[in-house]
Amino acid sequence: TIKDNYVVNGWGTQVDITELRQTQQALLRAEQERTAELERINSELRQALDQLAESEHRYRTLFELSNEGIYRFKYEPPVPVSAPIEDALERVYRDFRYAEVNTTFVRQYSLENPDQIIGKPFTDFWVKGSEIGLETARKIIENGHQLRNALSEEIDIHGKRRYLLWNVVSDVRDGYVWGGWGMQTDITDLRETQQALL
Repeated sequence: TIKDNYVVNGWGTQVDITELRQTQQALLRAEQERTAELERINSELRQALDQLAESEHRYRTLFELSNEGIYRFKYEPPVPVSAPIEDALERVYRDFRYAEVNTTFVRQYSLENPDQIIGKPFTDFWVKGSEIGLETARKIIENGHQLRNALSEEIDIHGKRRYLLWNVVSDVRDGYVWGGWGMQTDITDLRETQQALL
């Protein structure tokens, strides 16, 4: 009530906003903590990506500078580990594809560019009916899809016979062979010299 331009009495309401204020402050703190956590995660992710890029660079350098023919292969579709040997051999011949090769590998087949090999089956480069090739493939399967210093008989783009020493390790997961890695050394000159001496 106002009397003579003065407030003499009145009514009012009051609401306790202590809980609301505390909730707002808790939300603000939680948001600040979340922002700090996201910044930390983002920083760790950037660091991991930098390390991955550095590792990829080192891998690519080693891959390309090697005097060994290096390749990565895949099976489309993957080969069941439980397949009988003859079935596995058929699948290897049919489903093996080169996925990645280095420059040395390309030169071992008298080619110029990895694109001439990527996606191709290895049967494009094996001597058809070669007992050496068949025996090597069989040994790889029998040895858990890996083998060291195995002799392979192959052909280059000109049809010239090449002899290579293979090292193969496969990516075996969940009961299937998905692909793997191989390294090979061209021993054609050595082999031809040995045969000439016999």
